[in-house]
Order: sequence, then C-alpha cells, then structure tokens
Amino acid sequence: MTVLHVTDATFEAQVLTSELPVLIDLYADWCQPCKMIAPLVEKLATEYAGKLVVAKVNVDENPGLAQALRAQSIPMLVVVAGGRVAAEQVARSTRRRCASSSNPSCRAPATSSRPRSSRRC
Repeated sequence: MTVLHVTDATFEAQVLTSELPVLIDLYADWCQPCKMIAPLVEKLATEYAGKLVVAKVNVDENPGLAQALRAQSIPMLVVVAGGRVAAEQVARSTRRRCASSSNPSCRAPATSSRPRSSRRC
C-alpha cells in the first residue's frame, strides 16, 4: 500500500471520512528524525494494508493541519479513527514504538494530560 500525502484541502476526504483508522506522520523535509522514521512509516503502510491507512502531512506546507492536530514537535504520529484523534505520540526511531503507535486499539484521549515538549527536531 502506498502512503497518502494529505494536505489542508484533502484532509477531510482522505482522513476524517476514512472507514479505516488513519496513521498520520507529521513531518518536515528539513527534519532529520523525520527522515529516520520515514522507512518505518512506509513499512507500516505495507504491513497494515487493508487494516490501516497511512498518511503523511508536511507541517511546513500545511500549517492549518499541524495546528489542528496540535503538533508542537515533529516527527509526530497521530491515529485518527472515526473522525477523531484516537492516539498521538511524538515519534521515536524504533519500529516497535512506531507499530504500537499505529495500533488502532490503543486509545489515548484526544486531550492528553501529559506535558508536551516544545522542542522541534
């Protein structure tokens, strides 16, 4: 399965109305940690084909989405299911952690009480 490239204009059609959960990789072209997890995101798209849609959002080109998804640090993975944020995690560069973030049964509240890092890569 290929990774979708989602924009401010296509977010509703490609993510919010998806029948499958959507794993969104929030990234920027200049971000080295984002480049490090990119192959893992691609692999998840293949491994979870038919069970999960995998999408990428360039935060520099789509600041509205970055703000709507409350991205304060990248890379960041967000799972949207049923039109709502089901889980979110500032990404780590291990496959196991990425895979656990994409697990649709992992339901974190949309508003997390844990402090967010203001650091960007």
